[in-house]
Amino acid sequence: MIKVVIVGAGQAGALCALNLRRHGFEGEIVLIGDEKHYPYERPPLSKAALLGAGVVPVYVGSKSKFESQTIQLKLNLCALSVSRNEKTIELSNGSQEHYDYLILATGSRPRPFSIQGGELPGIHTLRTLDDANELKRSLDGGGGVLIVGGGWIGLEVAASARSKGLQVTVVEAGSKLCSRALPSELSDYLCAVHQSKGVEIELDTTVSTIDGQDRVEVAALSSGRRIPVSTVVVGIGAIPNAEIALQSGLIVENGIVIDEYCRTSDASIFAVGDVACQFNAFARRPLRLESWENAQLQAMKVAKTILGMADTAANIPWFWSDQYDLSIQMLGLPGEFDSTVSRGSIQASEFSRIYLKDGKITYVCTVNRPKELAMIKKLMLKGITIEPDKLASVKSISELAA
Repeated sequence: MIKVVIVGAGQAGALCALNLRRHGFEGEIVLIGDEKHYPYERPPLSKAALLGAGVVPVYVGSKSKFESQTIQLKLNLCALSVSRNEKTIELSNGSQEHYDYLILATGSRPRPFSIQGGELPGIHTLRTLDDANELKRSLDGGGGVLIVGGGWIGLEVAASARSKGLQVTVVEAGSKLCSRALPSELSDYLCAVHQSKGVEIELDTTVSTIDGQDRVEVAALSSGRRIPVSTVVVGIGAIPNAEIALQSGLIVENGIVIDEYCRTSDASIFAVGDVACQFNAFARRPLRLESWENAQLQAMKVAKTILGMADTAANIPWFWSDQYDLSIQMLGLPGEFDSTVSRGSIQASEFSRIYLKDGKITYVCTVNRPKELAMIKKLMLKGITIEPDKLASVKSISELAA
């Protein structure tokens, strides 16, 4: 009987297991996770989860679901090493698991915050359910909140904290918020939104030191400003958990390198999710995508590949963020463009901003326009060439997507 071992019981790993069963895999499945919790989705942890009476996880599957699918779930265990010759994994409890196929879904971890005072209580990163519970308790205690890093995690937490009535300051080392994901004008729009809600934004600024006795009390900024704080949230990027792959001799470059089938440099080992770096046909370069959709799609692809139903369809990178009453969605990646089209009203925070190169859409950001985003995606997948004036003037994108 063929045995599949999955290391990493987050969304990507859990979906690999469930998709294998869904598509008829009858062999043994072992899912190993280093947390005590059943697999859950991470995106809600920085959004609505911080606003309610308690952090309620969105589980990928219940205990009964995994049991009914005869998926062996082994929690609170770490994979220490892989022997590719023996096809075995050594676990932190001293046991070993043999595999025929191994799936690495080890995710990523927050980039460390290495400054004086960075070890004080009250400084948080946000990756796990336990992180979210600790952060919520800190926010519920009141006081000033400092967000270090003006990316998506930081801004979502800023919105949640401000919605709780807390004083919030965002410190970003760069000149723009979300500079890797948003063109300049959209970054400016998002900055203005947060400022209108009462968030202080400090660009081109870093944190010099954190001071306090038993916990954080004051943050000293590179500008010379000193801010009283009770909670510090650090969101300055993520590092792929690729050490076990590197130790076993797999190719690792900004994550575990995989092909179009999610195979690593060892044909019996796959990698999915935040830890995996894969060539993206739409972007025309290797990408390590930290997104909900990427975890979904790669988990499905691996399951089908193992079952001989390989699917090499390329996907357009898609991301979303909920902040205040805004539903922000992005398709593609910012890059070269020669024309832009705006639809809707930026002032009313209901708009689409579309970027084109040689008449083809390369990137779009929508705010509170989910249906239009879905129609634009059809145009992008078809590679249709469109006149910008026509794109701006049609009443509905569906007229072009038909």
